[in-house]
Amino acid sequence: MTHYRDMLRFHDAHFSNVSIAKSLGVGRNTVSRALKRAAEEGLNWEIACGMSEGEVAERLYGNKRTDRKPNQEESPYLQPDCEWIARETARPNVTLRLLWTEYTVKADEAGKNAYWQTQFNKIYAEYRRTAKSQCTRCWMPVRGRRRPSSSARSASGRIGTRASGRP
Repeated sequence: MTHYRDMLRFHDAHFSNVSIAKSLGVGRNTVSRALKRAAEEGLNWEIACGMSEGEVAERLYGNKRTDRKPNQEESPYLQPDCEWIARETARPNVTLRLLWTEYTVKADEAGKNAYWQTQFNKIYAEYRRTAKSQCTRCWMPVRGRRRPSSSARSASGRIGTRASGRP
C-alpha cells in the first residue's frame, strides 16, 4: 500500500522526491504524481495529519483508482458465447472462422465492437482449458499420435511383443 500521509509528512520536512521514494519503497514517479495531486487538491501535512491513510487516498484520488479493472458490462466489445461455440464446433464442417464471422454479425446487430479473430480464438481456447479442468469426463480432441500405455510395452521396450520376442 502506498503511504500518502508519510509522503506529505516528508515533503513538509523538505525531503526530495527521490529520498521520499527510497524511504517508503515506492517509485519516484509515484511520489511525484501523489504530491502533484495533493497540491491540486490543496492537501498538505497539516490537514493530512488528522486523517487516516484511507481518507487521504480517497481525497487524493476518489473513485478514480487505476488498479481496478473495468466490468464486463462497461466493455465496448461483445463477449463471445463460448458454450454456443463449443456446441457448434461439434457439428461437422463448422470451423472457428465460420463462427467468428457469425459472431461479428451478432456484434454489429448489438451495436458493439467485435474481437478480432485471434482474440476470439484465445478467449475460446481459455474457455476450453477451464472447461476441461472442471470436467474430467469431457471429450477433447488430442492432437498428434497417442503413445500406448506402459502395460502394452514389453520388457524389451517394443510395442506389441511379448517378453519372449513373439508378437
